[in-house]
Amino acid sequence: MLPPHLRQPATYELWPEHEAAVQMFLRCGTQWRSGPNGLIGLDYAIVLALMDLYAVPEKTRALEDLQVMEAHALELMARDAKREAARAKAAQAAGGRR
Repeated sequence: MLPPHLRQPATYELWPEHEAAVQMFLRCGTQWRSGPNGLIGLDYAIVLALMDLYAVPEKTRALEDLQVMEAHALELMARDAKREAARAKAAQAAGGRR
């Protein structure tokens, strides 16, 4: 599941040509695959099944757009995880010096 700060509602202008991809990204919010180090990407079998279910036009384009959003989300989550690990390490080091 995406971290809370990535799920916070916000207001954005959405161009019509991106609507299908954004809708699919939101619908796939619970379809992330995970590995030992956290989330690794969306489950494309489910993504494609949902595209069929919702009759998404131009599936290839929607998937490519979705992959751009997925890659960016993964970058943000990796950055946040790295920051959190640094904070935890600093807190542990500070606790060990008492």
